Amino acid sequence: MLRARLLLLALAVLLVAPPARAQSTFFLPPSAVLTNYDRVLIGQEEALEGGAFVARVADSTAGWYNPAGLALVRRSVIGASATGYELEMVDLGQVQTGSGKVSLAQLPSFFGAVLGGDVISSDRWRIGFSATKPTSWSAAVNGATLDGTQVNYSSRVSISTLVPAVSAAWAVLPSLRLGAGFGVAITSISQTQILSMRSDLLITDSAILRAADATGTTWGGQGTFGVQWDVTERLVAGACLRTPTFTILRTGSLSFEAMETVNSASGPATSQSYFADPNATFSYHLPLSVNVGLAWREPRFDVEIDVRYHSTIPTYTLLASSQMVEKIATYADGTELRTRVPFPGLTYGASTVWNFAVGGRYTLDETWSLHGGFYSDAAPAAPGTSDVFRSVNLYGLTAGAKMKGEHLSGSLGLGLSWGSSDDFLLGAPGAGAVTTRLSILTVSLLYAIAYRF
Repeated sequence: MLRARLLLLALAVLLVAPPARAQSTFFLPPSAVLTNYDRVLIGQEEALEGGAFVARVADSTAGWYNPAGLALVRRSVIGASATGYELEMVDLGQVQTGSGKVSLAQLPSFFGAVLGGDVISSDRWRIGFSATKPTSWSAAVNGATLDGTQVNYSSRVSISTLVPAVSAAWAVLPSLRLGAGFGVAITSISQTQILSMRSDLLITDSAILRAADATGTTWGGQGTFGVQWDVTERLVAGACLRTPTFTILRTGSLSFEAMETVNSASGPATSQSYFADPNATFSYHLPLSVNVGLAWREPRFDVEIDVRYHSTIPTYTLLASSQMVEKIATYADGTELRTRVPFPGLTYGASTVWNFAVGGRYTLDETWSLHGGFYSDAAPAAPGTSDVFRSVNLYGLTAGAKMKGEHLSGSLGLGLSWGSSDDFLLGAPGAGAVTTRLSILTVSLLYAIAYRF
């Protein structure tokens, strides 16, 4: 394989794309899109404790963590929280980027309300409304070099999921609470990538240009069921099950253009590919999720440990189209060959994910409390199954303080997460391949407020 093609693979593939992809009839440059399920944390106390709150949640965030916790809300309350500002640092090892390694993003994540006993004339029933943003990721890379070769590479990618939901809870007994809810997971993705490069003239004279622009939105219905049980005065157990999504609505678009020119002993040769469909079909599925937690409560402190399970998602077509890919080959003798081939579609499949979280609270007085947590966030994307998503296992630490008043309360803290992919090979063994990895470090400002009537 020519060195120009190896450099193209190292930069356009950039983040763990299988080498076999470059030989297919259609090649979309992969990008730095992460789909980890438990990366974004919400809530006043919950976000500061690594999200370990399925057994103890008792405020407006219960619609997301465990709807059974709504039954513990006495008076109506509204709340909002955010990951605030997140500083992302991306390291691609031997693939050096000119800019875009560090970015700052604002990530709003939650708004919710609960109708309490002052509105609902019942001590056993509660109703809640929420809008949660559990997935939010964006990344940008501008300019890159590999082995001292200059190229022009630009990549802008983002993915987010917003879940509006309505939930209800029923206190079966003073020590047993049940809850259920229904929401619509609205997932949007966009990516724009441009790559141009010229090879080392001492080895071969070739040039490559690739440009891709893709967007998509899908709506998926999702049910939630939860339970909380006060086993003893101190020991509390909780569990929450979230069903896989079923498709309600989906839209998408994709355009792609590629051109490659190689000057060889027999003369120049050019190959071109064109594809465009403003009405492509984008699908995105969320898995069955189960969160089980056990908490111990004391007058001055709480501690909880949660185990989170996300099921396998069988491989499916992420982006589909009935349009054809047009390919034009121009040979050294001037002859031209035009062909049209079916768009093969972009596929995706997710592996089973097990995560955990542990968090706790220490009360200083009636106004102030300290919180901290640790959690894991393993990658759902199985390496080698997607042209779009990357596979990076993350770990995180959170800490902060909460101030509580008679009606208004708020919290402020910091979050740190880090992780990297396994070593992977760019290129082909024995032909100038490069071993590298993707490493990510994020620092987040966590803040939240709530008002109790």
